Amino acid sequence: MNWFLLVSLVVLSLASGQHVGLCPDYEDQIVTNFDVNAYLGQWYEIYRLPAPFEVDAKCVNADYSFDFDSPIGSVLKVNNTDQVFTRVRSSIGLAVQADPAADNGALYVTFNSSYYGEPGAPNYNVLNTDYEHYSLVYYCESVGSVIDVKIQFAWILSRKTTLDQVYVQPLFAQMEALGVSRNAWHKTDQTGCVQYQ
Repeated sequence: MNWFLLVSLVVLSLASGQHVGLCPDYEDQIVTNFDVNAYLGQWYEIYRLPAPFEVDAKCVNADYSFDFDSPIGSVLKVNNTDQVFTRVRSSIGLAVQADPAADNGALYVTFNSSYYGEPGAPNYNVLNTDYEHYSLVYYCESVGSVIDVKIQFAWILSRKTTLDQVYVQPLFAQMEALGVSRNAWHKTDQTGCVQYQ
């Protein structure tokens, strides 16, 4: 394969949430005895790994509530909003525990609001939370066949539009142990937010 083409493919993949390498073993870090009720409410994105669906997004937040109209039982309604320049975007989705018997923070989230089938593989894994101040969410999937490539997303969330470094630094350290550099994170702008006014 042409080296220029290979380098170009790697650069494009990194810009789209894909990274060279295999996913780390993180399943043992998923929060156990996950308290869905305590997780409900508003969460603000403080840091994220770059993601193609969040390019230029600021004021990113999500509100979790029970979907009492769900025909399949305990489902959370997810209302994600963000702002790109001056335009506010909103997406309504659903979240369910990928394996309710496991009673952990491995959730399956979809923004196909008509979806009420069996949950898919977890794509929103809560690796750390105190429910009151912060949450660390991670997803990784190995997708490479010729070279080792993974798609990974991560978010550090807060109950407020800011988060004290006393909480942030241990979360960075936890992700560094999984191979995610502190330099990989993008700080989310939570100022000048039209939807908070």
